[in-house]
Amino acid sequence: MTLLALYLLAGIAFFLRILYWAVILDVILSWITLLGLHIVIGPLNSITRPLYDITRQIFPTRVGMIDLAPLILIIVLDLLMMVGIPSLVNLLK
Repeated sequence: MTLLALYLLAGIAFFLRILYWAVILDVILSWITLLGLHIVIGPLNSITRPLYDITRQIFPTRVGMIDLAPLILIIVLDLLMMVGIPSLVNLLK
């Protein structure tokens, strides 16, 4: 495997990890907003909302009043990091 491929896979893994933590941070900040503290989360919403929209198109994400899009997105990102990246490493060997 070339050094360029290793750097590319490390970059993809890093990007997935950033998205993972952005979703978790968005969920936590949305809970804080429900408590009455209004925090400006515009840039974070511009990252997570398109991902939620894609998730809502693929999976049914509503259970009553609860939106499960963040949870489903976290599971998908985690699976990509645990299965997708190692599969790519084995494929490139």
